[in-house]
Amino acid sequence: KEMGMVRGEVIGAFSVALSVKERRDEFFQSSLMAFMAAIGVSVLVLIFNAGLLKHLAGAPITRLTWVMAKLAEGELETVVPSRGRHDEIGAMARALEVFRVNTIKLRLAEEALRKAHDELEQRVVERTRELEMSSQRQAAIFEHAAEGIITSDKMGLIETFNPTAEVLFGYKADEVIGQNLNILMAKGHAKKH
Repeated sequence: KEMGMVRGEVIGAFSVALSVKERRDEFFQSSLMAFMAAIGVSVLVLIFNAGLLKHLAGAPITRLTWVMAKLAEGELETVVPSRGRHDEIGAMARALEVFRVNTIKLRLAEEALRKAHDELEQRVVERTRELEMSSQRQAAIFEHAAEGIITSDKMGLIETFNPTAEVLFGYKADEVIGQNLNILMAKGHAKKH
């Protein structure tokens, strides 16, 4: 016997009665609140991530797009942002900077080529004028020389025959041009040449 009790003896009854309906409504209510809280937290996380994504990627890409438009318009002094970043945006910015620098070099080379072309054109005009003057002087000398002047090619065919040569040899220029020089020589001399 312990404490004056015999084993198996009932000293009282305890009754527990639960209302299933109240517990079910309470469970449903708390589940609904937890679900709504989870949706609310998810929406906040999405809003935060969207803002972060816009800040980290959207704004730099928008700036790079603006720079590309300016470069396409020919504004090569435009500064390319985000070149120091160590991600894909930085890689795009560095590639855009290479494009900008190469375009500047190309424009400088085109300008130098245009300048060289203009200088060459001027030199050609000057040289052509000099050659025309020289040619006119030579023609004047050829036409008015007191000596007979005859020129021929390697085969001995007459190419030019000045007026004094016409008087000396008795032929007009159009009669001898294209003929061999032998027609102007005495028969004994022609065989030696």
